[in-house]
Amino acid sequence: MAFEGSLADFKVPDILQIIASGEKTGVLTVASGDKSVTIGFEEGAVTAASYGESGRQAPIQDFLVKSGRVSQKDLERILARKEDTGLPIEEILVRDRYVDEDELTQLIGFKIQEVMDELFTWSEGKFKFDADVKLYQKSSIKVRLNVQTLLLEGMRRIDEWPRIEKALPNPYVIVGKKDQPILSIELSGEQKRLLSLLDYDRSLEELVETSGFGKFRTYHALHNLLEVGAIAKKGEATPKKRLEEEKRRAVRQITRTLATMALWGGIVLFLCLNSIVGLWLRANLRWGRIPFKTSYQVSDQTVEDLRRSLDLYLLREGSYPKELSALASLSLPLPHDIRDLEYSLKEGGRSYKLMRKSK
Repeated sequence: MAFEGSLADFKVPDILQIIASGEKTGVLTVASGDKSVTIGFEEGAVTAASYGESGRQAPIQDFLVKSGRVSQKDLERILARKEDTGLPIEEILVRDRYVDEDELTQLIGFKIQEVMDELFTWSEGKFKFDADVKLYQKSSIKVRLNVQTLLLEGMRRIDEWPRIEKALPNPYVIVGKKDQPILSIELSGEQKRLLSLLDYDRSLEELVETSGFGKFRTYHALHNLLEVGAIAKKGEATPKKRLEEEKRRAVRQITRTLATMALWGGIVLFLCLNSIVGLWLRANLRWGRIPFKTSYQVSDQTVEDLRRSLDLYLLREGSYPKELSALASLSLPLPHDIRDLEYSLKEGGRSYKLMRKSK
């Protein structure tokens, strides 16, 4: 049974709590514009989540490479092994000891929380819950996260977000290291990792992409580094994604315009040709140049008229004609098209057989 509606009527936390309180198993899909989030549930607990933009989503191996847990060469070996064995990526990671199962479970949980954080910011869109459907059924790594815990953590992040967003208003802000921090503090592992990525100035968008920490944790760590004076804002980068989106939008608009013009051009051409053909047919039908049939078979009235002509021929000639075309020699009525009729003489011309051909 499907449960669906609009985010204008049901807020995201309400939807999640309804599913959790009912201990439902299934898949929740939420779509807003070209973005979509898919969340798997099992008996009310969250087991998986993925975020996609225009149908694309980053797999977990990309996250492991960006966060430095797996090298690019290791990833190539993992993908080759997956190709050879058909095993899921997660199972190969644990079997070949790239990460242990607990660490991988924590990483998947972190990725689920990141998806939830994105979802909590949506106020417009459509949702649908399909019961008794499961995500990633072949995965051997089982994750079960409590919805209330995810909601509380999500709400905490949302409460912190306005302060972070005020200091770092868009993903194109460029930040760089300062030689001497204003305050001396012990840096966290995430802050050290981000500072190591700032040998060259980078935009927030690039740092989210390369750090592997996700949007909130990257922004949160950078905001703290900004407050203690370890980094500084240095302008804005060219918004590559924005320019790419504007190009895609322009292409879509041109394509739609051309398609509309082609459609209306086709309609106008069809109407013109239809009018020309109609005039030609009416003129030729009027002057008898085209035989007219209302159906694939000769009508009952035509057959009856033809029988009368055959009887008149018998009275004049003493026998029925060998061919129907002989009626024309005596100026007797004859259908324009006699190909749909079967005619044959019987009893030496004293009777005949006349019937429609089967189609």
